[in-house]
Amino acid sequence: MKNLSLETCIRLKDAGFPQPERAPGQLWYCRGDLCVLYRVLQDDIFGASIEGPSHYGTNAPDDWVHCPTALEIAEQIHWCDISFMGNGMYQVQFGEKKTVDHTTNLAEALAEIWLSENSKPV
Repeated sequence: MKNLSLETCIRLKDAGFPQPERAPGQLWYCRGDLCVLYRVLQDDIFGASIEGPSHYGTNAPDDWVHCPTALEIAEQIHWCDISFMGNGMYQVQFGEKKTVDHTTNLAEALAEIWLSENSKPV
């Protein structure tokens, strides 16, 4: 399964998508790097990114953006129908006529649905 881009995670956060308390096993972007948290002691945070393990210390909350899974996003959507089309492709339908066709990143497709329902007017 593919992860969300940093840009999509920021859009979700700005639109009010829940940012959980940091806990081991979660994916977060910290200062632009995607990492999986493996130890959280109060605000003392340890994670691993593609660069290897890191001690993130007590970074300011603005440094962190949660990278939700497809399941976490789906749990926040009122209703949608997800079909696996084969070859890693999905079709996601929500509402009466809104469809995201043949996507290979289910999390991104679900994020777009959540954003369409929850984005604040500019």
